[in-house]
Amino acid sequence: MSWNKKSSRAVHSVVGLLCGGMLLTACGGSPEELRDGFQQPGEEQLTQQTAALGGAQSYTARSQGYDDLLAHRTGFALDGNVVGAGADALVYIVDKTTDDGSVGTLRHALESTPPYWIRFAPALAGQSITVTSSINVKSYKTLDGRMNYAQPVRIKTNSDSHVVKALVFDGKTQFIVMNVNFDDGYDGWKEDAEGSEAIHITDSDRIWLHQNRFARFRDVAVEMDLPLSDFVTMTYNLFERQYQAVVIRSKKADFHHNRCLNSGSRCPRMGGPEDGGGNLYAYNNLIEFWRENSIHFAAAQGEFLAVQNVYNPRTDALRLAGACGGTSDTWDTDTDLKVGKADPDACIDQRQTHVEGSAPSVNFLTSCVATPPIPTSVNLEPASNALANALRNNARPQAYVVDNACR
Repeated sequence: MSWNKKSSRAVHSVVGLLCGGMLLTACGGSPEELRDGFQQPGEEQLTQQTAALGGAQSYTARSQGYDDLLAHRTGFALDGNVVGAGADALVYIVDKTTDDGSVGTLRHALESTPPYWIRFAPALAGQSITVTSSINVKSYKTLDGRMNYAQPVRIKTNSDSHVVKALVFDGKTQFIVMNVNFDDGYDGWKEDAEGSEAIHITDSDRIWLHQNRFARFRDVAVEMDLPLSDFVTMTYNLFERQYQAVVIRSKKADFHHNRCLNSGSRCPRMGGPEDGGGNLYAYNNLIEFWRENSIHFAAAQGEFLAVQNVYNPRTDALRLAGACGGTSDTWDTDTDLKVGKADPDACIDQRQTHVEGSAPSVNFLTSCVATPPIPTSVNLEPASNALANALRNNARPQAYVVDNACR
């Protein structure tokens, strides 16, 4: 039969059941199924709905694919019942790129008290929103950046200072962010520095970051600070051209089907306070072209279990053989790369790892046997070249084209 939206959505419903709630990208669906994986309003309906002025609308999250989105939750997002704004939340349309806090701005949407399912007007596709000071996000928010398969909206901070944390979630609950391009454009991203971050989380719970891109922030792209948060899941995100990618301090967190490309370190780093450790379960991720020998790092009485991940290291041997730009590549790295590293009070356990292609042997440092609380909904895929290729295609926002060059 011929593939159209109606037929592909019907197949999507069947495949979704067969895959136990996993994303179609994890199940090898057809391009049409992947395209229509999240049911959302048709172009005509979306145009009608967003033709009104920006701000809170009269329709709710159920009309925006709420049920379909939640059907794809896994790990602690599922175990912790992460719902974001909730089914009955009003849809809020952002139709301005300014950051003055007026109705229709991203700041007004996120800093307002009511639960909102936040979407962007079609006219904002591919445009940038510059955050001049931190947006303090309230509880019960869903930031849904899907643009009917057009380029996602880019969120960045003040280009002059690179010191702003764009979105701050402090002492709050229920936050979903999907299909947003966080790119700060910091030219010195290859150097370790303090400053701007895309998302900063403290003492919060029930958080799901899904299919976003994070790039070129001066500091960590996503940082979870003390006190510990809880029930955190990151899925199908792309971290690229980022010296420090992710720091997770959470009682329960899982990090799966993400891609880290040209990251210096910390993809992810797990930590916790001295009086109680964090727990992190990282599986089925693709880690490529890292610089430091601690691309996974455990600290402060935490337990880090890394299972079935794919690693594509950039070593001196590969560089001299012509890979990743050959001898012209200026990002030097040690030949003997280590994947895991742990502080004395922490542990990290690497299991069933896979090194892609003909890369030299990589030292997978194991400090102990970790036993973090593994999510009940985990569905491991074999770590393989096939998984790596799937993540290259799917760990990113819709319509975002990845620059796969080594940098």
